[in-house]
Amino acid sequence: RDRSRSIRQDFTYQHALTETFAVIHEVIARFHIVSAHRCCELSKTEFDAFQNVEQMSKTLVSLLHCYDVLNNNGVRMPNEAEFRAVYLLNHMDSELTV
Repeated sequence: RDRSRSIRQDFTYQHALTETFAVIHEVIARFHIVSAHRCCELSKTEFDAFQNVEQMSKTLVSLLHCYDVLNNNGVRMPNEAEFRAVYLLNHMDSELTV
């Protein structure tokens, strides 16, 4: 959790919304998705599902923003549709307008 947050912060400070940024954030998002699945039955002391979802949500927001910037520059990422769908699924229970 802390490492993925540090990686995201490094990219943010560098203003590096590139294809590399997108690929790394896709890996981070997948890590949080798999972690949620693999650790769902662990106790809160072993795995904090809330923090995992929170970090995944922040990763997805950064990733979607990067996709928008790349799209404006004529670059399409092959996994964009997948992660836009993950973002929507992640917000199904919220009242957030997507």
